[in-house]
Parts: sequence; C-alpha cells; structure tokens
Amino acid sequence: MVIGVGQVIKGWDVGIMSMCLGEKAELTISAEHGYGAVGAPPLIPPNATLCFTIELLKIRNRPPTKWLTTDVELLEIAVGLKDDGNKWFKAGDYPAASSCYEEAISNLETINGQQGEVKNLTKTILQNLCVISNKLADYRSTIQNCTKALKIDENAVKALYLRSVAYEKVQAYDDATEDVKNAIRL
Repeated sequence: MVIGVGQVIKGWDVGIMSMCLGEKAELTISAEHGYGAVGAPPLIPPNATLCFTIELLKIRNRPPTKWLTTDVELLEIAVGLKDDGNKWFKAGDYPAASSCYEEAISNLETINGQQGEVKNLTKTILQNLCVISNKLADYRSTIQNCTKALKIDENAVKALYLRSVAYEKVQAYDDATEDVKNAIRL
C-alpha cells in the first residue's frame, strides 16, 4: 500500500503523510475522509467515523506532503506524476495511470496563483484522463474533465474531440455535433 497517492482513504493519506518516523498517532477520520455515505460493508457502516492508532515504523520513497511544499516543488511533483501516468498508460494499466494523473491534478490545484505553465499542465493531464475514461467507457467522467479543460483553454481541440466522442456514446448527438463543429473551426 502506498500512502499519499490516493490508494487508501483520504484520512490515512493526510494523517500518515504528516507523521514523522517513529511517531505514534491517534487518527479520528470522519466519513467524508473515510468511506463516506456508502461505507465498506459488511465491516464499516455508512457515514462511520473511524478511529485508528498508527505507529509509523518505516518510510520508503516518501513524497513531500503537498501542504508543506512550495509551489515550485508542487509543480515538479505534478510533472513527475504526469510522466509516471504516461508510463502506466503506455503499459496499458489505465487505473494506475489515472491514479497518477488525479494526484497530479490534486497537487496542481494546491498551487497559488495558477497561471501559464500550471494551467497548461492541468489541461494536458485532464485530457489524458479523458482518453482513459473513454477507453474505460466512463463517458460521464470524460465529459466532466473535458469541460474543465475547456474552461482553461476554450481552443483545446483534443478536449473538444474527446468530449464529442463521449457525447456520441451517451447519445447526446447535438452536443457531439457542436463540439466537432467547434473543433473544425479551430
């Protein structure tokens, strides 16, 4: 299990990433940062508050906690996560690629004054997520992420194309046609 990359509940990611080696901590995690309204049946009921006693015995390749890093470091981490996501994508492991891309977006959203390079990287990663969600037939996610990319750059042809494919798959033909027309105009 890897902490800090979205592989465990958010409460563990946040709590454990803030611990020091050898530290023992009591984590009380709300449902929002745990298993939510669904829970994890049959052991964890819906909307459960979770309590853990954790001792951090070993750290391997710990990335810096995003709330304790500079904007420059966050950008570097996001670029590395995008590159890792690209490797997983090329290997055909779409869930691993998606996890890297989502963590990269999370880091980028933490950066103050999102301009230029941050916006372009965010747009690129969102479009990469859209390629994956189209491959996995998760067309609603494609539409959502392409729309976010287009808010960053209304001339993002790749986002228009990917969203048009998703619209076609969910039989929103007018929306698909509009995106194709907009892409052709560009």
